[in-house]
Amino acid sequence: MKKVDRILSLDECEKDTVGNKAYNLKRMKNLVKEGKLQDVIIPNAFVLPYGYLEKIEKLIEKNPQNRWQDNEILEEIKNYAEKVITRRDVMVRSAFNGEDLEGYSAAGLYDSFSQNRKNLDLGIIYDVMNSKNKPIAVKSREKHNIPADLIKPCVIIQDQISSDYSFTTYTESPFDKNKMLIELFINKDRYCKPEPYQITYNKQTKELLIEKEHSKYEEYIFDENYKLIHKGSTSPKNINKIWAVIEKLVKNALVLEQEFGKPQDIEGGIKNAQLYFWQARNIVKKFH
Repeated sequence: MKKVDRILSLDECEKDTVGNKAYNLKRMKNLVKEGKLQDVIIPNAFVLPYGYLEKIEKLIEKNPQNRWQDNEILEEIKNYAEKVITRRDVMVRSAFNGEDLEGYSAAGLYDSFSQNRKNLDLGIIYDVMNSKNKPIAVKSREKHNIPADLIKPCVIIQDQISSDYSFTTYTESPFDKNKMLIELFINKDRYCKPEPYQITYNKQTKELLIEKEHSKYEEYIFDENYKLIHKGSTSPKNINKIWAVIEKLVKNALVLEQEFGKPQDIEGGIKNAQLYFWQARNIVKKFH
């Protein structure tokens, strides 16, 4: 990777200066501008390339208190965010060059965090970049013979969308390569709903249908002796009202698959019937 020691806008991101996750954000933004992706919003973002992150690392190593206290670099990041970020909260996300490589997926190996934009500090950025050293990431690289010194961190600062629904879309289902699979969560009280909707789109028949319903809301009430005194459940919200948005999701996911040249793993959300994509990566292997 080329070493860049300044903050980059998405427009300035190139494949040899940032990780694929950040570069794909730029590509999706451009597809929206070109009218190829329609009725979808790509959240605003900017990128801290590894040359810039090295300055943060040196500053924190010199004085650990720089993780959270004001300093010149933090002020520069916050000022840049004021010009780009529109939401109260941001996602501080990994965009390593070791993620989403040809034939290798590092999905879930590196960290991402949510933070209030006003309270953004270097500590959370440092934690994301330092997730390169997590045991699970180290073991994965060793298993695939990827030298650690070739892994260069980049960090994305991106608008966080507090969506009503969130989804992961696999344009090639792991269960049937002729189908697209959408796993759709209702985000309200999501902690008590471990199972999402599973919606499929058949690329041959053009049929879009719900294969599996979302799990129900369940409520348990115990007395002081932990004896169950009430158990109740209610059905999740009906998604018929956003069915047209799901159809737009399918249409745009097919565009991404065609433009990127490979089946895609797309993450996004739906808020007030508006579709958002905030990440896309190539699907590189089957999974359960």
